[in-house]
Amino acid sequence: MYQTYRSIKPYLFAAFVAIVAAGALVLHHTTTSVVANHLFISEVSFANNDKQDWIELYNPSLNSVSLKGYYLSDDIEDPERFRIPFDVIVPAHGTALLYGAKAENLPLDAIKLNFSLSNGESVILTSPSGKTQLDRITLVAPTAYKGQFSIGHNLKDSEVVEISYQPTPGHLGGVTLR
Repeated sequence: MYQTYRSIKPYLFAAFVAIVAAGALVLHHTTTSVVANHLFISEVSFANNDKQDWIELYNPSLNSVSLKGYYLSDDIEDPERFRIPFDVIVPAHGTALLYGAKAENLPLDAIKLNFSLSNGESVILTSPSGKTQLDRITLVAPTAYKGQFSIGHNLKDSEVVEISYQPTPGHLGGVTLR
């Protein structure tokens, strides 16, 4: 009996290591999924004061999310500058578009912010509680560039920031900045 246990002991240890590794992988995946399920700023256009500033928010989760009560700001010192007053539903893997204060010729149901966007500012998305910053992106214009552009997070990897020289809400596909 002792001899049999001794011969399977390495296999038991290997099985134990495999189970612990699998558990760690599941825990890591769950933690990453929870973080990845937050709304984030997918794209921002603020070029050349063209009165068409806009912010696009992306919902990477499998459930629809209401924006009512969330905050947006262009001021790090005042992250609760604009509270979204409407029950705007962002579908799973969908987007919502909000326009800067000077934006013109907007659809009737457009959400207009109480601030405009400019180079060097940061756009901050904060949870309805006002305590959790969900996302922040610093607006940096490409050097000496005079046309329209947008900056935003890649939809598949929100850690990657991209610049698009043909800004179209919902279609960021530009130069990766990492």
